[in-house]
Amino acid sequence: MPDALARLRVIYPNLMRLDYDNRRTREQQTVEGPARAEQQTPLEHFAAFYQLQNNQPLSEEQAAFCQQLIESIWKGEDDA
Repeated sequence: MPDALARLRVIYPNLMRLDYDNRRTREQQTVEGPARAEQQTPLEHFAAFYQLQNNQPLSEEQAAFCQQLIESIWKGEDDA
């Protein structure tokens, strides 16, 4: 929920912090630094994002669809 802490502070003015307890926060997954990000392909970026959001990797069918979509987007930018 966007701005959840501020919304809760309306009711609980002394609230100091808000922690989210879910599988992702329990595993304490971290975001890669910018140096690593520049070396990844768009599909690798999306696959990493998908895995963080869904706690499972892209299937081969999903990866193929995403690759096709990425290529069509890049091709569209070249035509513009």
